[in-house]
Amino acid sequence: TFRVRDFKGHVFGPVTFENMVGLLRSHSILEDEHCQIDDGEWVRVGDVAALRNLAKESQVDMARRVLLFEGNIARRDMVRLVTNISREKRLTGLLTLKHGANQKEVYFREGRPRFIASNLRSELLGEFLVARGHAGRETVEMAARRPEAAGGRIGDTLIASGAVAAHELAETLQAQFRHRFMDLFQWDAGWFGFFENVTAPKRVVLLDLDPLVAVTEAVRDLYPLDLIKAWQAEAMERRLVRVEGGRIGIQELQMLPKEVRITHLIDAHPTLAGLLKAVPQTPESFALAHRVVFLLVEVGILQFRGLARGGRR
Repeated sequence: TFRVRDFKGHVFGPVTFENMVGLLRSHSILEDEHCQIDDGEWVRVGDVAALRNLAKESQVDMARRVLLFEGNIARRDMVRLVTNISREKRLTGLLTLKHGANQKEVYFREGRPRFIASNLRSELLGEFLVARGHAGRETVEMAARRPEAAGGRIGDTLIASGAVAAHELAETLQAQFRHRFMDLFQWDAGWFGFFENVTAPKRVVLLDLDPLVAVTEAVRDLYPLDLIKAWQAEAMERRLVRVEGGRIGIQELQMLPKEVRITHLIDAHPTLAGLLKAVPQTPESFALAHRVVFLLVEVGILQFRGLARGGRR
């Protein structure tokens, strides 16, 4: 059996060799992390002879992928990145994000996320089951040791043993999938790259969510208001105008009624400064105005036009 120690010193396991293979192939563990075999010495995963070829296969697979575009991760740009992949271009392929030891892979089909691999320990299925009270940690660890749990099929093993009901597993898989996707909007550094026409690994459970609704929820709940205000500081007096030929309708964002009311004010008050004077003079209304404008600009429904402070466009 194997235990894995990540770059922060957190230990995961024990798991079987078959599970190690599955985790390595899905990039849930990395070859530069360390593992312990049968309570022995800690060694680099990539230095274990039985795993070395798998690591090389993964590198070869990465080298064969066609990189469509790449860039540095910036939290402000994440809404625009997801919108570009999901709605403007409706891409099929793989979005890879890396920041230090953290890595996440989002597989898209025609613009919709269908599977997400993550090496963040907090996002593993077993952790989700324990956190939601569907299974005890000892039960999950015992299931992970079994060979039939290889390749990330620990959920099937728990169902077969009667430890978890099928509907509880289905709910947890969807919650895990959504959490992994929403976490993208909290990354503020690192590298991203999109590889075209890469399909999800075989035997994984494909799920689905509406990326535009997720974007709306992220702007509403995950972006600190102070950050949004700072990003908008130089645009307070710039005119807000509709983007010609925009591909997204406001209704697709599934905004709350109070957010929709803000959008109705923009035509008559087409600057952020003017909008803030037109809304009810409360902290909640001010926050709504900032968030709604940020959302509509970043998804490409509105744009700022004219000079910003200091003469910059």
